[in-house]
Amino acid sequence: MTKVQAQMILLAATGREDLEGALGWIASDYPLVTGARPDVLLQALATLAPASRDGKRAMQLIARCQTRSDLDSAAMLFRADTIAPARRFRAALERVRHHSPGQRLASINDTAVIAAQKDDPFTMTALCAVAGLSYSDLSERASGLPADPEAQWTNPAVRTAFAEIDAIVRGQVPATLPGTVPVGPIDLMPGLGAAGATPGWASIEGQFSNGVPYEVLLAQRLAGGTWLAHRNATSSLVNHHVADRLCDALDRRGVDYRRSTLVGGGIVPSAVQALAGSDRQVGLVALDRGKKPVGAVVFASARDSGTASKSAARIRAMTRDPAVPISLILTGRGWSVRNETAALAVDFGGRLYSETGINDLADVLARSAAG
Repeated sequence: MTKVQAQMILLAATGREDLEGALGWIASDYPLVTGARPDVLLQALATLAPASRDGKRAMQLIARCQTRSDLDSAAMLFRADTIAPARRFRAALERVRHHSPGQRLASINDTAVIAAQKDDPFTMTALCAVAGLSYSDLSERASGLPADPEAQWTNPAVRTAFAEIDAIVRGQVPATLPGTVPVGPIDLMPGLGAAGATPGWASIEGQFSNGVPYEVLLAQRLAGGTWLAHRNATSSLVNHHVADRLCDALDRRGVDYRRSTLVGGGIVPSAVQALAGSDRQVGLVALDRGKKPVGAVVFASARDSGTASKSAARIRAMTRDPAVPISLILTGRGWSVRNETAALAVDFGGRLYSETGINDLADVLARSAAG
């Protein structure tokens, strides 16, 4: 797009007679001519990169409009089938209790855990939950553990792991800084858990047999963040979902492309990046009939403005081949609340989209592929 073309687009979209009038019209958030497309306006503004106050304001407003997203990763769960159900925890702890002396969790020992782990690979995961630990936390505290908690365990590894868990449950882990308390399960922390709760496996036995007060569950939810661990483990799937939608749109238009495993495809990231002439983050490259790259797409999700700011800095620093235009699909509410998104638009020629603009982007890539 030339500067003359960009100016004509802005004048047509606003009905003004000169560029300053058009920029002032957009900056004032006045209604645009019916049919004016925000993606085209943003590309026109990025081409001109106006330095005036109205010009910068116009860029910010259109960039915010173009990146407005309704996708909230905190409001959805991906791969819910991978979440361990409550009954699995009970079954694992029932097995530990079965192998413990007197068939009581209050008398648990490492021998019982070794036997239970052999019977049920989920045992160590369940005991980590008892101690309020993730398995990665346990692995950092204890050396020599399997990379996967459900892999085959040696007896010494089980003993090492259980020693850490046992110390937490019994309240024997010292605080390392004044004014702090060691991390542990909230239900065993005096003043935070159930009234009168004291550390130890006898408390675990009582809770397992009689139930945990509902208020303790609520306290744990607030302290730990509902679904926080699962959302962190599946956060990349937001971009997979968006890439699915773009690929469906490209398929309908007969556009050939290569999709990286970073966004759910089957091509290694380095191969996709090489096609795009980039060094990072490119998730998809569209090809023409001669298998030549004609456009690349970066997918980035940001639920909050801080994440958007950090992600924008990484994207702006990436190596780019001028012969392969890169478009950005930005999802999450963090992008549209930052004025810096306008600077990102300038860097990428205004080729910014959210999930609502996928069809517009697919049209652009289809035209490029057709030559």
